[in-house]
Amino acid sequence: MRSTRLMDIVVALEARGRATAGELAERFGVSVRTIYRDMDALGAAGIPVYADRGAAGGFRLVEGYRMRPPALTPQEAAALWLAGLPEAARGLGLEPELDRAQAKLLASMGPKPREEAVRVRERLYIEEAAWFGTADEPPFLALVTEAVWSSRLMRVRYRSWTTEAWRTLLGLGLVLKGGVWYLVARDIDRDVIRTYRVAAMLECEMRAETGTRPPGFDLGAHWRRSSAEFLERLYPLAATLRLSPEGMRQLEHLGTAVYVSGMTIMGPPDASGHRCIRLPFETIGEAARDLLRLGAEAEVLDPAELRAEIYRLARLIADGYEAADGFGDGS
Repeated sequence: MRSTRLMDIVVALEARGRATAGELAERFGVSVRTIYRDMDALGAAGIPVYADRGAAGGFRLVEGYRMRPPALTPQEAAALWLAGLPEAARGLGLEPELDRAQAKLLASMGPKPREEAVRVRERLYIEEAAWFGTADEPPFLALVTEAVWSSRLMRVRYRSWTTEAWRTLLGLGLVLKGGVWYLVARDIDRDVIRTYRVAAMLECEMRAETGTRPPGFDLGAHWRRSSAEFLERLYPLAATLRLSPEGMRQLEHLGTAVYVSGMTIMGPPDASGHRCIRLPFETIGEAARDLLRLGAEAEVLDPAELRAEIYRLARLIADGYEAADGFGDGS
């Protein structure tokens, strides 16, 4: 809308000091001629906008002019929660609102705080997706977002690991983890709260009916608790290891499961620099194969079954080399 653009132009000039018609046209997605008409409209409304000619010229506000701190729209206020998460704002369709909210905040600041805020914005960028992960592009994310915001019920055909079924859901919140979008929702038919991967929704329609959130529901607390329970089910085996300093550095070679699950460091290093840790694994076999990659830099302290399996595998490796190369026969 033109009225919104006119307000945004004033905010931009307050924040930047000076801008050319071309810069403003590119920023707001209009023609240069439209920007000139907007400037005429601002002048007619009593906003003291001036045009400086020459190579360093452009539009600016009269020195000392300060517009009353602009109010944020509800959408802009919501977008501010995503100020450090540009990919999340883009996925939820709130990127324009986030840009406008940040511009309004900049315009309301004094020169020094504004300079510092611009410095941080220019030098800090947060990307949620992992390097080698595949970020989701869920086709129903916008619809799900609208349903969550408005507490509307959804009818969803969902494909899980084991089955495919229709669900009636009340969305309680959205979570972006490693480039993947999840919906935390109450299954109306079964009256349980579950987590659904948005990209696994095969069909989704928003209903006219609204639902009521559980009293006191805390999305962050629920996510942390359910994540811990999921990982406990996925990695039921806990192994205690004694690692050398080099072993600690090589832990990254075990894969991301170690960090996702949550390594526990059991106290400070001993006099030799070794330290004890706890790592979760899925099975004895998986743990033995992974830990053999650390070689002599790691010793399993428990469980005994894991120590025995690593010893068995190590003996098989040694026997294979001995048979092939004649080690240990006195030659």
